[in-house]
Amino acid sequence: MAIYAFALLTGMFSGVAADKLSEVFGTVFRSGSAPTKDVLGLKKPEADVASKA
Repeated sequence: MAIYAFALLTGMFSGVAADKLSEVFGTVFRSGSAPTKDVLGLKKPEADVASKA
């Protein structure tokens, strides 16, 4: 009986798991995408005034 319950649960979620794996692999192995812009920019952090005193 436990085997049937396990098979039922596996079958219920196999479609969802396959869709999620397809999404993950599509994102990981995406090609031809433009490089992203650095959101932090190239500014150097300012020195702390209190540490100089």
